[in-house]
Amino acid sequence: MIKFIHRNFYTQNNTTSYQLLRSQVSAYSNLISDSKAQQALYKFCFTGGPCAGKTTALTHLSNVLDQFGFRVFCVPETATLFGKGGAMINMSEFTFDMKVKFQIQLMKTQIALEDNFLELAKNEGKQAVILCDRGLMDGSAYVTPEQWQTVLDEQGWSLFQLRDINEARYEGIDQAIEVDKKLREAYLGHHKHYIIDNINTNFKVKIDRCVDVVTKLIGLPTPNSFFKKFLIQLPNPGDLSSLGIPRDQVSDTFECTETILNPSFSTTVNSDNGIEVYLRKRGKNNSFVHNYEVRYTQNNQRIQEQKIITARKYLDLIQQKDTSMNSMIKRRTCFIYEGQPYHVETILNVEGQPSFLRAETTNENVLIPPFIKVIKDVTSDPEYGNKIMASKALPNF
Repeated sequence: MIKFIHRNFYTQNNTTSYQLLRSQVSAYSNLISDSKAQQALYKFCFTGGPCAGKTTALTHLSNVLDQFGFRVFCVPETATLFGKGGAMINMSEFTFDMKVKFQIQLMKTQIALEDNFLELAKNEGKQAVILCDRGLMDGSAYVTPEQWQTVLDEQGWSLFQLRDINEARYEGIDQAIEVDKKLREAYLGHHKHYIIDNINTNFKVKIDRCVDVVTKLIGLPTPNSFFKKFLIQLPNPGDLSSLGIPRDQVSDTFECTETILNPSFSTTVNSDNGIEVYLRKRGKNNSFVHNYEVRYTQNNQRIQEQKIITARKYLDLIQQKDTSMNSMIKRRTCFIYEGQPYHVETILNVEGQPSFLRAETTNENVLIPPFIKVIKDVTSDPEYGNKIMASKALPNF
């Protein structure tokens, strides 16, 4: 009997076939832009359960991108390197202290590998894509929350910064399932978090969909995606805990300051119907990341280009703010329902504090979670667009 389980990049062998159930792609798109050569560098992280097909996806994607003229770099899985070097990974036999020290060394190596591959890509001066086999947050799936927090505390790292900036496993089926679930939850809240399921599809189609996600994020022609936006009703808009998300459903809530910039100051992109430039500061507990996004349309396709920037660059760019609008202060909650990532946001400094449900899908028919009360679909309603909302935002909230 084939047992279908909600998890990421995991295959279960029933002696006759493999069931690839769910894959997860966390994308760090347009991460770096060299100011001298205007070199475009993109970075993607592929994560999920062990021995499931990530290697197949990475190999296929590497070949596709190479045909488009990109220089492709693949950062190997650090845990696999450790295992091949004699550092056998059997966490069940480790003490608390051993697990903490192991994760610290693994993460330091992962950071060094990613940094070095980034420098190698920059050194060639060509448009490049960096594909990472697993990411920094993966370690959280192999230790307890207390051990993970000890790792962060000892190194002075924050979860928010680790998640947004930056074949050696020995697990049984049950352990792999649990790890896979934790991995999906670990990256919840990332601004480019995609889950690619295999409902009514096969392995080849799944890999092709994975390629579609990546090529779309770097601006190559891909099948259309649908960005859906719904006005919703909340009992208490100022408190997103009133959403009614089931207790066993993991979610992440944070605040975001979103500012619309004047697109003429530095953007030279050709667009069919105008260009939108956004500056964002996201975080919680006094830990923030900053990003810059350009949205435009070419050949009837919506294209978004984003990059992580420093706090200093954020303060510099905010001087280019569109003075006809105010920054929007938003509170966002991200969650996953039936394999689809959603986020609910409330604009705190607009009268009435309107709340919206957002989702990006490959199908116009979006499944609305039963605990969300939708007032109406406002996807194409200009009255609920960012520019109108920003013009209504209060300046001194």
